[in-house]
Amino acid sequence: MNRAHRRITFLVVCAILIVTSPSSQMAAQSGTAITDPDAYAVYRAAFALPGFTDFRNSIDGIALLDETRFEECAVNPNTPAEWLQLLSDFRAQNATARTYMPAMLDLGVPVELVPLATVTALLKSVGFGTPGIVRGGWGEAYDGFPQRTLLTFSAVGFNADKSLAMITVARDCGLSGEGRRIASGDCHRFNTFMMRREQGQWIPAHGPLARQCIGVA
Repeated sequence: MNRAHRRITFLVVCAILIVTSPSSQMAAQSGTAITDPDAYAVYRAAFALPGFTDFRNSIDGIALLDETRFEECAVNPNTPAEWLQLLSDFRAQNATARTYMPAMLDLGVPVELVPLATVTALLKSVGFGTPGIVRGGWGEAYDGFPQRTLLTFSAVGFNADKSLAMITVARDCGLSGEGRRIASGDCHRFNTFMMRREQGQWIPAHGPLARQCIGVA
């Protein structure tokens, strides 16, 4: 099974990637809504990066899965300790799906929160899981979303003093290699964003994890 297939299957069956990780200094709020204002500040800062320009310029806003998902990645064991601490909390915060407080989720554009059940129904309506129906038609499931794309955020991980943050953002827009692309790259793409707080503002942090955790799911 290729990676793109695994990504769609991952969404449809609501399989949360549970990772066995080192103990975190900050306990995950398992199964709860995200209420930390710092997390929402990180979402907004990441969404303001150049890779999301088309989404910010869309008058229709964005479609966002209404619960978190995250992408795991292989990490070099020689990664500096402060970054491993950040990764540990990121894994802890994502040990189970989280939901959003809509009033706190201000990305500067309209946000449509899409239930997983809706995604499942849309994929099934275009043949996902039906014997004899190949992947060529599944992309139609995304046609009703702004930019023909569904975004998925992870929960935000922080280091101990909240000077560093980490999130992943996944983009699903149909099928890789089927002529369905988004401006920033192929479908099923996920990016890991490392952010650093400077003078109260979150800006990109070019740490080692960002180089290790990027790809096409």
